Amino acid sequence: MSTAVAILEHYQLNFEQLDNINRRVAYPSKFRILGRNINKATQNIQENWFDLSEGDRQKLRDIAYELVEPDRDNINLFDRALALFLVIIIKITGQEKDLMYCVEALDDFVDTILDAIEREDSSYQETLSDIVEEVSSNLQGGEIIDAKRQRQWLRELSDQGLVG
Repeated sequence: MSTAVAILEHYQLNFEQLDNINRRVAYPSKFRILGRNINKATQNIQENWFDLSEGDRQKLRDIAYELVEPDRDNINLFDRALALFLVIIIKITGQEKDLMYCVEALDDFVDTILDAIEREDSSYQETLSDIVEEVSSNLQGGEIIDAKRQRQWLRELSDQGLVG
């Protein structure tokens, strides 16, 4: 006990300060807070897409399409260096999990907007129904494919149906 008191005195701490250190609350990182806000926005879009004005829906479409296919022509050396620097800071501060939480929330946000766009397009719904009917009627002779190839195949079928 005397050693502990000597250490506290050396660092100019008292038992009250030590108790306050134990009670400190860990606040969530800005990535975690941003991820939560994105998740709230995603939920709001899921529930209220058709209640939004056409202008608001168009802004959300523009955001989703920009996030899916960003304009890579405007990325310069400074942007790349800044991104690398930020990744290093995130790694040093141990915020990788919170960053991934935010990225996953953003991915869900984009998927929700794209799903809403598809739901409001009746021709897409008809095409999707035709594709599902075609696939379900030809179940016996198909090959087994992994999830990545399956997504690519479904996207190609969807594109063909919308174009054709």
